[in-house]
Amino acid sequence: MPEIIIERKPTEEELRNYIPVGMQTLEKKYKQLRVGKEQEFTKAHKPYCARCADLDFKDLWEEKRKEIQRKVGKEFVVDTKIIFSYPDLDKYGTESRFELKNKSPIIRDIIVDGMRVPKLVGHYFEYICKERGCGRAVEVPLEQFDIVAEIKKEK
Repeated sequence: MPEIIIERKPTEEELRNYIPVGMQTLEKKYKQLRVGKEQEFTKAHKPYCARCADLDFKDLWEEKRKEIQRKVGKEFVVDTKIIFSYPDLDKYGTESRFELKNKSPIIRDIIVDGMRVPKLVGHYFEYICKERGCGRAVEVPLEQFDIVAEIKKEK
């Protein structure tokens, strides 16, 4: 029996908010950039305020949308050419942006001769973002802790 394919073309109203699957949107591109930058700071055991970065991006994007709507008309047109620059993502990880609130040890159980023994494996540094009061905790292993302590003494 032959296959019957039924195809219906979308109406104008359905096409208005249509975004093809897998299309790279402005928000997706920003998320990729922000996550990459956040991973850099996490690997370096430094605080990074992703919440502030997301809020600033949303504010910039909303301002741009309003500007486009004023120029184009009442409806936002998907095909409109947009010149948009992302916020500088490095500024959300600068040390001057954060205030150290607390330092606490990380103690994990390890097995020695068949017994569980608590061992100090690192420290948590708890920071508060001075911009919006976001809390960030950074885990610093003991191998890196000496380096971080020396850097803080130099300043």
